[in-house]
Amino acid sequence: MFRILIILTVIIGGFSSFACAQRSTISGQIVDAQSGEYLISAHVFTDGLSVLGTTSNNYGFFSLEVPEGPVQISASFVGYNLWQKLIEVKEDTSFIIALEPIESFEEISIIGNKSGNRISTSIHSITPKMIQFLPTLAGEKGIIRLIQLLPGIQAGAEGTAGLVVRGGSPDQNLYLLDGCPLYNISHLYGFLSVFNEDAINSVNVIKGGYPARYGGRLSSVIDIRMKEGNLYKHEGSLSVGLISAKISANGPLINGKASYMFSSRRSYFDLFTSIPAWLSNTKTNKHISGYSLADLNGKVNFILSPKDRIYFSFYYGMDTYSEKRFSENDTVPLFWENHSKLKWGNTLASIRWNHTYSKKLFGNTQISWSKYNLISETGYLREEGQKEDWSKVGYQSEYYSRISEFALAKPLLHGTDELEFQTGG
Repeated sequence: MFRILIILTVIIGGFSSFACAQRSTISGQIVDAQSGEYLISAHVFTDGLSVLGTTSNNYGFFSLEVPEGPVQISASFVGYNLWQKLIEVKEDTSFIIALEPIESFEEISIIGNKSGNRISTSIHSITPKMIQFLPTLAGEKGIIRLIQLLPGIQAGAEGTAGLVVRGGSPDQNLYLLDGCPLYNISHLYGFLSVFNEDAINSVNVIKGGYPARYGGRLSSVIDIRMKEGNLYKHEGSLSVGLISAKISANGPLINGKASYMFSSRRSYFDLFTSIPAWLSNTKTNKHISGYSLADLNGKVNFILSPKDRIYFSFYYGMDTYSEKRFSENDTVPLFWENHSKLKWGNTLASIRWNHTYSKKLFGNTQISWSKYNLISETGYLREEGQKEDWSKVGYQSEYYSRISEFALAKPLLHGTDELEFQTGG
């Protein structure tokens, strides 16, 4: 009889432990309540004696296992109000968390114990709110300049936009714009970066411990994501600085279902340097030189269903330096011209499909194309005489250098962990 009581006690205790251990998964996306854009690296956690938590991935997706029953869920992100809700968890649940931006900041006190379980020790995130408050130089904000101030990172040669991460060299860093590799990151011989801050949503700097899918670089990964556009209202901006002028616009294509983002920047050095030559009355020995830089960012996204979303991303950037000398003499029929031009820049495009397969599995299929061009042109022309005595001599030479890459990637994300299959060439 005593043995039977012991066996019954063990069985009942086992069933009780199993009942207490019942867990379900909550998942979904975290978005900006005003624009509908996904928030990257937002925190989702439970309140109580046992705190569980996770962060949203590059597409706003999160997945968290919690015990069944009443659970207090909280979500937070820099520059947004804290979101809290009491949820009765009975089964796997999926929902969207919309965070409201903070209109004004008050003094914040943080009190807590030092955690001994820090996972992302080498990741630094720059949020949209932080980008707004970046210092400007001649009217231009510098994200690369801000990254150079992070621990373990410093500038390369003086006045350049390169990054030296923990003793590496600038060419050992991988720069990604919406998942596409970017080969040249500087304008104006390193004075400015190619990243137009009006078009950027987030920046993640990974200094070490990055996954093998980022192969090909040794020092760091700079993962930059462009804005997706406001799903509910049209917005725009125009700014003029000492170096360049910028115009940006975004808004809904289909209210709540599709949006666009467009941003362009161009300098006007060449306009100023060519004016004196054109205003000059003399026709002999004219010299016109100019330098210009241009950027064009574009993005369109469509929400096909609560589980599917498609993105089209595009970037074009170009630096152009030109020089022209010419002379014209009417007394002695003579005309000669000597010109040269140097152009370099990036072009990239991608299409992405996001799909939520299950409560813990999130997929991102992407086809991307990236190219870097360097073009050099030189030429000479001389015309002399009239009619039957007329002669013409000259030459034209062009030099092209290009590197391009085409890639197909299909990462599957379990929560916020990524496994990737990729081909490229």
